[in-house]
Formats: sequence, structure tokens, C-alpha cells
Amino acid sequence: MGKFDSQTGRCLRNVPFSFFFPFVSFSDRFALILSDSGREERQNRAENQGFSPSLQAYCHTPYRCETRCQRQTLSVCLRLQILLMRLFVDDSQALNRTQGMNVHTPVHPLRQAVDGGTGRIIPTKYRESNYDLLRILSCVAIIVIHVATQWVDIGQGNQAFLAGLNRQMLVNIYDSLSRFAVPCFVMISGAFILDNPKNLDYKTFYRKSFRHVVVPTFIFTILYTLFKAGMNLAGTGSGWGDVLSGLVAGKPFYHMWYLYMLIGVYLLAPWVIRVKSEIGERMFERVAVAFLLLAVASMWTMGEVKLAWNLGMVFCYLGYFAVGYVLRKRIGKSAKVAVLALSAGLLIEVFNGVVYYWAHYVSANGFPLGIVGPFTPLVALSSVLIFVGFASMDVKAPLGGLANMTFVIYLFHAGVVESISMVMVLMNGKDWMMGYDPLYWVWIFVLLVSLVSVMLTVVYDKLFDALDARFSITDGLTRLVRLDG
Repeated sequence: MGKFDSQTGRCLRNVPFSFFFPFVSFSDRFALILSDSGREERQNRAENQGFSPSLQAYCHTPYRCETRCQRQTLSVCLRLQILLMRLFVDDSQALNRTQGMNVHTPVHPLRQAVDGGTGRIIPTKYRESNYDLLRILSCVAIIVIHVATQWVDIGQGNQAFLAGLNRQMLVNIYDSLSRFAVPCFVMISGAFILDNPKNLDYKTFYRKSFRHVVVPTFIFTILYTLFKAGMNLAGTGSGWGDVLSGLVAGKPFYHMWYLYMLIGVYLLAPWVIRVKSEIGERMFERVAVAFLLLAVASMWTMGEVKLAWNLGMVFCYLGYFAVGYVLRKRIGKSAKVAVLALSAGLLIEVFNGVVYYWAHYVSANGFPLGIVGPFTPLVALSSVLIFVGFASMDVKAPLGGLANMTFVIYLFHAGVVESISMVMVLMNGKDWMMGYDPLYWVWIFVLLVSLVSVMLTVVYDKLFDALDARFSITDGLTRLVRLDG
């Protein structure tokens, strides 16, 4: 589009209408320019309908049409054009929602609006609340896994039977039903990071990721190392060797492996975007799906990986990372698809819980391969289906505030679970779980852990912002690793 002279209301060059309407195509030889009479008519219509001065000036732009057919075609396009611009001109709420969003925020980068002050079409962002909802539920699911684990390892012979229902099977279903959480977290990250071409600049992306991922990882590594050291001093820890080996392996606490894995994925993200731009969208979709299938096949059969940051684990999670982007681009809004995908995904996870129970508590021979890990076939399939279900939703509720807290909630929750467990051991002994029916006590503990973690997150955010403003913690660490220039 040519430069716009707001004083004369004239465009210095011909304005291509395909800029405003991708679905209307004009060749260069059709220089659709309105006559002076047509421009005067548009000016009067714009003033009578109360358009902003910038839109009125736009309607003054001179054009020339050579044939009646061209004039009629242009007249229809102008009416559509002015209508669309008027719909967007006061979209200040959408512009305000662009502030305060971090690297994980589900924001669509391609929506456009008209700047009411200049009349220019500018890119805007808006929250995709369906992904916010998925992040929140995935965070809760992680807490369910770590709370239900307190009951999972109790032998079947010690379990109570109420109304013929084995509580051991119940907690295994709770555990399995929540296993979509980690794959969905990674797919959400990939869905938005790979869709932003600005992340191709690795320095900009690394600086942004450093504040939101690396700095919290560094802080909580220190906190959990001190926590485990305190447990050892109190005589309830697993030994000083476990503290040291956890630091070396990228597992200072049992849930922190995810952060070290995610750092490895983020290191490769700019190169994944570059590959995507080189091979094209269609080929990238095929490569992403094939990569995830290969990751499932390899990780499922190779046994547990010992180091959270090793290249094998990082590359395998790139499969989920890339597939999240592909699914977000391909899946449209459909209530029917959402219901079917979510129902199928949850049924598969329930079935997986029954299989897990049978393999470990019923079968004499057990099962040689993993069942509930993120790269087991049923968990991978159910995770993809659940992601598709949420991608198909159209959620209007404002969930951004709570969704932005999920990362720090994840960091806090394991320490809260462990602290509550230690208190219960002191009060009721090592097998305290036997006196608490998991049918409802699992959810009571999940609610308690969630509330405490949210409160700690609020305190952490305020304290960190205050300390960062006072001592420039983030800037100092950025300079230390030479990401500031």
C-alpha cells in the first residue's frame, strides 16, 4: 500500500485491494481508481455515518475506473471494505489484551484491526482461551498424578474394598487419566512458539525464554536443593548422594526434569522454525507426525532414560512440540469434533489405567514395556486426541491470568505435595494413606495442593518482580551468559 497523505486525503500510489481483501484479486492492468464524483460520494457517506477522520480521509482517496463493470465491481468491494473497517475500528479491547503476555501465552499473531488514530491496518493479538483452559487443566492433572502416586504403590492386599470396587484400580485410573498433561504442555508451547516468525531470531528468542524459563529453573533448582538438604538434616531424606546426583542428572527434584528437558527443546526451537520455512508447511506436517511416531517407538522400547537433558529425550519431545503447531494450524472450531476427541482421549486413558492395574497387580508375569509414560502408544494417542478436542473448542471465558500462573504453580506443587506427605507421616505413620479413602481424599489433597501452590505463586511473582526491579537479577544473569548483545 502506498504512503498516505493525511493532509490532502490522497494516496501517493494506487492502493491494492488485495491488501484488505485477500479473497478479491485484481491484476495490475486494472488500476481501479474512482472518479472525482465517486470520491465525493464516498466522502459524504463517510461523514454522515460518523466515521473517524482517518477513515474519512481514506474514503477521499482518488481512484479512476475505465469501464462500467469496473466501477460496479469496485463499488461492491468498497462497501464491504468500509463495513469491515468500521467493525474493527473501535477494537481497543483487543489491542489492550496484547500487554503482559509471555512466551507461553496462547496468542494468535495474525488477526488484524484498524488503528482508529491513523486508519492503518495493524496486527493485533487476542487470547485463545481454549488453550488457556487446557494449560490450567494440564497443571491440575500433574498435581493429580503426584497426589495419586501416594496411593498407587500400596500393594493390592492392603487395599480396602468398598461395594466391590478395588481402590487400587481406582487410583491407577486417576493416575492414568491425567497422563495427557506433560504432552499437552509441550504441544501448547510448540503450537505458539513455532507459529511466531520472530522466534527465528535466536538471540531475541533466547533472551525472552531466558527470563521465563531459565531464570525460574535456576531459582527453583537452588530452592529444591536446599529443601532436600534440609530433609537430610532432619533424617527424612534419601541421602546426600541423591542430592548431588539429582543436580548432575537435571533432576534436583522429581518434577524438575521437565524444566531441563524444556530448555533443551527451546534451544532447538529457532532451528525448527528455520527448517519449517525451508521445507514448507505441508512437508513439515508430515515430518512432525513421523517424528512423533518415531519418538514413541524408540522411547517406548528403550526403557527409562536416566538424564533429563540428554539429546534423546529432547529430540523425542520435539515430536510433541512440532505436532502441537501442526494441530493448531489444521484444526478448526467444531463442538462435535471437541466432544468426540475428548471422549475418545479420556476413554483411552481410563482403559490404560485398567491395563496398568492388571499388568502390575494381577498378572503374575507383569508387562515388559511401559504403560503410563508420555511416549507409550496409548498415552501419546490420548494426549493428541485431548489436544485436538481443546483446539476445536471456542472458549470465551477470560482465563489468561490463571493460565499464566501455571508454570510457577508447576514448580511449587511438588514441594507442597512432599511437605503435606511429611506432615501426614509425622501424624499417622508411614502408611498414613491406609486411613484415607482415595475415592475422595485424592481430590481433597489435590484441591489443598492447588490452593497452596497458587498462593505461593502470587507471593513469588510479587517478590521476584520487586527484587528484580531492585537488583536487576534477570539482566545480571543475561549478561552473565552473554545474551544481552
